[in-house]
Amino acid sequence: EIRYIGWVAPGKVRAKTVIDARGKVVCPGFIDTHAHGDPLETPEFANFLAQGVTTIFLGQDGASPEEDLGVWIEKASAAEPGVNIGMFAGHGTLRALSGIGYKPDPTETEILQMAGLLQKAMDQGAFGLSTGLEYTPGLYAPERELVELAKVVGKNKGLITSHMRNED
Repeated sequence: EIRYIGWVAPGKVRAKTVIDARGKVVCPGFIDTHAHGDPLETPEFANFLAQGVTTIFLGQDGASPEEDLGVWIEKASAAEPGVNIGMFAGHGTLRALSGIGYKPDPTETEILQMAGLLQKAMDQGAFGLSTGLEYTPGLYAPERELVELAKVVGKNKGLITSHMRNED
């Protein structure tokens, strides 16, 4: 099916349906850069669509699915969500998957393992890293850990979203 959106001189294009938007504002769908939801449980995302949101980013506040992100993305796609979905790898999830958990002083080897998991997530489609530095386990992360993860995101031209350690 061929679709066309734009101005056309009367009689120049034949179309099955014409919507006259003169005097109206027409815009693309909105993007929610900090969303929460689960396309495997509620793929329709009617709450977002009702607001004109057509793209959401999940994996916020340091939490993303605790499974191989590539596999999760395939499952989410198979659920045919009502919105486009972008994913961030959660810092807290990376700590859990690497075995660091709540450890306040991870070794360099453990940090590099976490960086490897982040690289794999980005290779599988993650847009970057999300942190929840005011929540556990993110509040235990030393600066050197965050710097090492930021290097991975930067190398991949990704993004970092963060809940700061203290919003006061």
